[in-house]
Amino acid sequence: MSPTTIKSPPATLARPRGSLAVAMLGFFVVALNAQIVNVALPGIRNDFGGGLSGLQWIVTGYTLMFSALQLFAGTLSDRVGARRAYGIGMTLFTVASVACGFSPSLPALIAGRVLQGIGAAMITPTSLALIREAYHDPARRRRAIVYWGLGGSVAAAAGPVLGGVLTQILLVGSLPLRHTKQSQH
Repeated sequence: MSPTTIKSPPATLARPRGSLAVAMLGFFVVALNAQIVNVALPGIRNDFGGGLSGLQWIVTGYTLMFSALQLFAGTLSDRVGARRAYGIGMTLFTVASVACGFSPSLPALIAGRVLQGIGAAMITPTSLALIREAYHDPARRRRAIVYWGLGGSVAAAAGPVLGGVLTQILLVGSLPLRHTKQSQH
């Protein structure tokens, strides 16, 4: 009798709900970010100046990278794996978000938004690739994609409210960092 080797399934196959939760989180933060920034634009203008062109670059820098790099991110996901590509995208998005939060000037904020757009471009297609890898049954995969879309829809609905709350907390001077920036003007 020859010994048989038992191979454990890949992590994404062993935990499809975990993969779905991670994918939903990714789409949620990408959709939420866009809504929050749109609500915060008047406060950003008051805090950093820059006029309309500065505000346009805050939005456009993100959108340009997000739209231009999605196909690249999908290809990267196919080459290095969905989990790794998603992790890189989420890490970049998170680091860029922190950089945006602590940006001392409008050019630094725009640079942070460009990096956020790159991270978001990696998150969106790779989150769908996580679902593809986790759900082999077409009916279950369709259902998972519906839940994934629901995550983005909830973010789009909650974004303006959460953006208003965060703008009031951060831009009115409740936090020491923002208060220091405002008092320098």
